[in-house]
Amino acid sequence: GCHAGRSAAEWTTVGSTEQTREGEAWKPVRGASGWTALAVILFVSVTLYRFQPVLETGLGESVPIAVYLQQEELSVWQSITEADLVYEVWLVSRNARALLAQPLDFFDGLHCTPFERSVTLGIPMVAMGVIAVPFSLFTNNPVLVYNLVLISLSLLACFAMYLLVRSWTGVPAAGIVAGLLFGFSQVRLGGIMHPSQFDDLWTVFALFFAVRLFA
Repeated sequence: GCHAGRSAAEWTTVGSTEQTREGEAWKPVRGASGWTALAVILFVSVTLYRFQPVLETGLGESVPIAVYLQQEELSVWQSITEADLVYEVWLVSRNARALLAQPLDFFDGLHCTPFERSVTLGIPMVAMGVIAVPFSLFTNNPVLVYNLVLISLSLLACFAMYLLVRSWTGVPAAGIVAGLLFGFSQVRLGGIMHPSQFDDLWTVFALFFAVRLFA
C-alpha cells in the first residue's frame, strides 16, 4: 500500500512517536493527591449521612431498608424482604468464615440440605463475603459484619467511579460528581435490601484497570 516504501527504521520511529503521543493522556493530574483527599472526605461524609439511621440504632442491631417498605399495604412484601435480609446477613458472614476456614468447600452451604453446592442455588454474594473477611476476624456479630460490608461497598463504588472518570476526562471534579451519583444512585439505594444484585462496582474497576493492562 502507500506505506510500502518505508524502511524498518522509519517504522520504528513512527511507532515510538505515536506511543509517546498516546502516553500523554496518562500524565498524572496536577494536584491529584489533594483532589483524592477531597473525594475521600466527601465520600465518607455522604456515606455516614446515608447510613445515619442504622448508625443511630447500632450497626450491630439493625440493617437498612428502603423507605417504601414502611408502608402498611406492603405488609406481605415486608415479611418476604425481612426473610431475605435474614438470609443475606447470615450468608455474608458464612461466606467470610468459609473462605477463612474451608475455602475448598465454599459452595457447600448449610442451607437447602441435602443438595450439594447449595450456595449456587441462589445469589451467592461471593464478593460481599470477600469484603467481610477482615471484619469477621474481629467480630462474630453477623449484623455488624453485614453493615460494615454495605458501607464498604458504598465507599468502593464512589471511589471506583471517581478513578475511572478522572482517568477518562482528566478532571477530578467530574470524577467526584460521578462517584457520588454512582455510589448513591436511586437504583442502588432503592435496592439496598438486595445489595448483591446491584453490586456492579467491580465492572467499573475492571474498566479502569483493563485500560492500563492493554495500553
